[in-house]
Amino acid sequence: MVLTRSLDGGKTWIDDQILMQDIKGVVAYTSMVQWGDEIHCHLAAGHRAHPHANKHKGVKISIRKDHGSP
Repeated sequence: MVLTRSLDGGKTWIDDQILMQDIKGVVAYTSMVQWGDEIHCHLAAGHRAHPHANKHKGVKISIRKDHGSP
């Protein structure tokens, strides 16, 4: 899972950041939102089409309080 982010409304973008790289895990759906001074990342991992790549199976939530700084 790779993230890139704009801090100026899309005029410029930060370099890609690898958030997760794991051949034993599949991430199907992701969502990120800034909530006050926190960045919330929600993801649904695992998929029935990849029964052996289910290391991160389930719904995960990660919250950062550093404004998403790399």
